[in-house]
Formats: sequence, structure tokens, C-alpha cells
Amino acid sequence: MTVPNLQNRTIFCDDNLDVMRGINTGCIDLIYLDPPFNKNKKFTAPIGTSAEGASFKDIFRERDLKAEWVQTISEDHPELHHFLTGIKGVGKPYNFAYLAYMAIRLIECHRILKDTGSIYLHCDPTMSHYLKTTMDCIFGEDNFRSEVIWSNEDVSGFKSRAANWIRGHDTILYYLRDGHSDFQFNKEYLPFDQKTIKRYDKIDAEGRRYKIYKNKDGTERYSFLKKEKGPSVSNVWTDCPSFQKVNNTGEYIGYPTQKPIALLERIIAASSDGGGGSA
Repeated sequence: MTVPNLQNRTIFCDDNLDVMRGINTGCIDLIYLDPPFNKNKKFTAPIGTSAEGASFKDIFRERDLKAEWVQTISEDHPELHHFLTGIKGVGKPYNFAYLAYMAIRLIECHRILKDTGSIYLHCDPTMSHYLKTTMDCIFGEDNFRSEVIWSNEDVSGFKSRAANWIRGHDTILYYLRDGHSDFQFNKEYLPFDQKTIKRYDKIDAEGRRYKIYKNKDGTERYSFLKKEKGPSVSNVWTDCPSFQKVNNTGEYIGYPTQKPIALLERIIAASSDGGGGSA
């Protein structure tokens, strides 16, 4: 592992491929990506929001594909190149251009991560199946840890009119750089719900909640509610409100595809020490 050659909390306003190519190998602890999803449309912030004027095109065509990307993939990652070449005959013709765009950047992500590092790729069903295989080729199938389902159950308005199951989630693919290394993962817990708290309806002198059981011999047995731990967080996240909902908290600025702070805080808390190191 090497020392990072960038300052913590640095914001780069540039193509992330160019930025990553200037970062030392093996110096980053954690990467979270919220890339284009290949939705084949342009996203624009609503008029009147603080993000008004911000927009980006989530549109990929073969003319946007750079020959150097394909050459690098072909020479350094033949298995990945074989997979991407096969994509040309499957689905929409521009899928190959999108996946090559993503693959060349994921290769750099793999390079700059520490052996103990983690990476989370945010996507949706548009390309998640192809991105999963792409990451298997780059990071190794054995280093896949979980598919996180982020529930953003806003099915109101025009979306609710679709003659289909309404999509209420995004997907986050979680991989390790090297699953055999001493990677970091901090287990997280949810608060106890009110139903559980009510069952522990007694409080002792130290402020601990408890309930009483009767043993067969008639004696009493105390069961304490552990204040520091509720149910374990699973890979289905329903408690991080979507960007459509965070407006009520004052967090929403109108940026297209904005993600809530709570979502990023959970990832950072789980896969880093939170001490201001490189991320």
C-alpha cells in the first residue's frame, strides 16, 4: 500500500477517469460510485430549485467510445474484453459503449483501492445485471460481498400509472478489493421499534429497560433490552429516504438523481473507520 497523493476532503470537478489516473496505486480505503445508469435520457434540475441549471446526459453511443479504452481492456483484461465483445450482440447497440465507459473506470478503481478496500457501485435494473458481471471480471467473483437493495418506495404521480410492477428500489453492488485481506466492515444496527420497547416496560435504577419471566419454580428472571443494539441492518435498506422525500428535511436541492446523506453515511460507517482517512 502507498501513501495517498491527494488531500482528504478534496473535491475534483473533472472526468473521474483523468482524476483516478493521477492517484497513487493502492491508497484508497473506500469508493462509492453513483455513475450514469444508461437511461438514454437527459436529466435536468427543476426550475426554482437551488440546483437549477444543473444537468447531465445519460446517453451513450458508439461514437463516444474511445479506442484506447478498448485497447487497454483487450490487452490487460482479456476475460473482460471477451464478455464486453459478447454484449455487442445482446440488447441495445449502445450497451457496449456504456459498459466500456464503466469498465475502464472500474479498472482504475480496482488499481487505486487498498487490498483492504471496499467499493460500492450504485445502479438500477437498467444495467445492474451487466455491471455485476463486469465487476466479477475486474474484482473477481469471489470478492462480491452483497447486493444491497435501497428501497425508495415513491410510486405516486405519473410513475404509478405504469401497467407493470412499480420499481421501488435501486441496487448497490458491494465488492472487496481482496476478500482474503483484513478488510473493514462495521456491523450496523437499527433502533428498536416501539413495539419492542413496550414489551420491555420496566426500568431499573440504572435506566435499563427490562421485562420479567417466570421460571418453572416460580422464581423471576429478568431480560434486559440492550440499549446499544437493535436489529441488525440487512441488505434491504428501507430507512434511508429517497431523494424525492428528503425535501421535507431541507436536504433536497433539486439535483437530478440526488442521493440522501443517510445512504452515504451508512456506507461510510460500515466500510471505513470514519477517522478522516482517504476515501
